[in-house]
Amino acid sequence: MNGSNGRPYRFGSAARDFAADHIMREGGTPEEIRENFTDTELDRIAYEARDEFDWNSISGMSDGIRDWYSDTYPDDESGTLINPHATFAQAVESFHDGGGGLYDLLGVGDSVIR
Repeated sequence: MNGSNGRPYRFGSAARDFAADHIMREGGTPEEIRENFTDTELDRIAYEARDEFDWNSISGMSDGIRDWYSDTYPDDESGTLINPHATFAQAVESFHDGGGGLYDLLGVGDSVIR
């Protein structure tokens, strides 16, 4: 699986890469992580550490999803259905409830837009 930059995740997912980075800040190495941590453990660490991460430090997180979608897919008129006030930061925060909140935030359940 690849990240948004097109490169594969080092540890299998964005959450596991985040957990690995968290462990490496504590002095661990990628090799030690691969040898000593299961995917489930990395998922748990990512879940527990998520509140420490400042999503506002990522460029574009306060941008509107509808504006981005309309610019990226100008021929898709369904983009006008997206909540004009929804931001990427709000979308990330909605993941904490298992993802259902994303549909409420967007105001759209269309699988193509998801």
